[in-house]
Amino acid sequence: MQAAGHGLEFSRVPRIVGFFLAETYREHAHGALRWGILWFAVLAAGVTCSIHREARALPYVAGFLGHMMVYVLVFVATPSDLEWHLAATAHRLLLHTLPWLVFVLALGLRSAATRPRPV
Repeated sequence: MQAAGHGLEFSRVPRIVGFFLAETYREHAHGALRWGILWFAVLAAGVTCSIHREARALPYVAGFLGHMMVYVLVFVATPSDLEWHLAATAHRLLLHTLPWLVFVLALGLRSAATRPRPV
């Protein structure tokens, strides 16, 4: 690992965000998605919460986004090799965000199940 310099390197943000997004659909060696359909299900639940104006989901979405912002800030500040850090930690760091997303998923499913259907 080589040091990149001192201070915050905000030019790294697109690479960091892109790496995390790519991690959500990365495959194992045998071809299966590492996360299965979890991220797609959470996205669908988020859309459902939005359509049904499920305000209870907002704190969980905000918690997830705040959580990810802290990770991005850490990667922006690290003086070590960014690619090595991302490759070594991104999949594990995403595990820490799952509680936020499970609540959004549950609220989305509940919202979709309890709303009256048009006749």
